[in-house]
Amino acid sequence: MRIVRWLVQTISLLFFYSIMLPISYCPYKLPWVWCSSCSLLWCPGKWLQKPLLFLILGTGLLSGRTFCGFLCPFGTLQEIVSGISNRISSSAEAELLSPAWAKWLFLVVVLWIATGFYTPEFTAFDWAPLVFGIFLFLSAFSNRYWCKLACPIGTLISPLNKIAPFSIKRKKALCIDCKECEKNCPMEKTKPGSLDCINCFLCLPLCKASSIRIRSYTKSPSNTN
Repeated sequence: MRIVRWLVQTISLLFFYSIMLPISYCPYKLPWVWCSSCSLLWCPGKWLQKPLLFLILGTGLLSGRTFCGFLCPFGTLQEIVSGISNRISSSAEAELLSPAWAKWLFLVVVLWIATGFYTPEFTAFDWAPLVFGIFLFLSAFSNRYWCKLACPIGTLISPLNKIAPFSIKRKKALCIDCKECEKNCPMEKTKPGSLDCINCFLCLPLCKASSIRIRSYTKSPSNTN
């Protein structure tokens, strides 16, 4: 699963970042939202906006935050930075604050901008490199810090983790609290199947008690629900 995931992540990273340069010229504060009314006909957002939204929603309905775990290019970049940092120094890891309310507050701000309460016309998208640069740097100390603290897409689709048929589910009664899943989780110390779980499925083969399974399976290897 780890090899398959990295292969998918690499392809997704190359694809998405090949179209990010034109989007950096977006005349709006929030790209991907006002594409239908934008005058930049050469921007890939014109033809990728709706397919991307369908991809995020479709994968969300089927398997929760799998888009975050497999396809999100910024998530992959954060994992690369974190991996390099850990190879250089294992002491680089740090407990950075990531309160649960922060990502919901950030989502409200993004929706406020997107729905037009904030006038977006011709206010250059020049703050994005700084914001993403800061979070990319912080990911060297706490993997996927953007995902844990601020990502509006992940926050918006996170409730689908609880209902998506192919999302991760943890059987608490079987859990022996070995924490192998949390130790190997890209989101660091995240409970499988929680709202913060990105459904990367890396924890499935690690669970010695067979307490982690795909939600749609009626029985786990231990013949439990």
